[in-house]
Amino acid sequence: MRNRKGIVYVLVVLAVLALVATVALAAEAVENGDPWEGVLVTFGGVTLAWSGIQMGLLQLLKSIKVGDEPLLNSSGLIWLVNAMLGVVGLIIAATQGGTPLLVAAIQALIAVFAASGEFEALKKAGVVSGNSQSSSTSSSPPAA
Repeated sequence: MRNRKGIVYVLVVLAVLALVATVALAAEAVENGDPWEGVLVTFGGVTLAWSGIQMGLLQLLKSIKVGDEPLLNSSGLIWLVNAMLGVVGLIIAATQGGTPLLVAAIQALIAVFAASGEFEALKKAGVVSGNSQSSSTSSSPPAA
């Protein structure tokens, strides 16, 4: 029952934010013309290729053992490596699109931490499982 309450809270907050954003953008569109004019969102080959590389590297690192202990032996360490790989991938994709390196790095960091914050909120609400580690990589329970 508690999980459902959390899900409802998250969905209500997201719905309110969507409504507020829609009203704000509609008001701006009336005053200044279409706010989305000229906006183009694309997913290029670099982005698609990097997502596969990132998943493969993460699985490879999770399977490496140092002694009897996996190299990535906690969910926090798995998250950190995944975040680092994500930042690298976003920087590569942005710089390939002509974005300066420093700007690309800042955007990548913001994007990764924003996505991580969303995941943590959904985890606390019980929408997603908090264990990002497969059961085959470790027999110990995930870190709290």
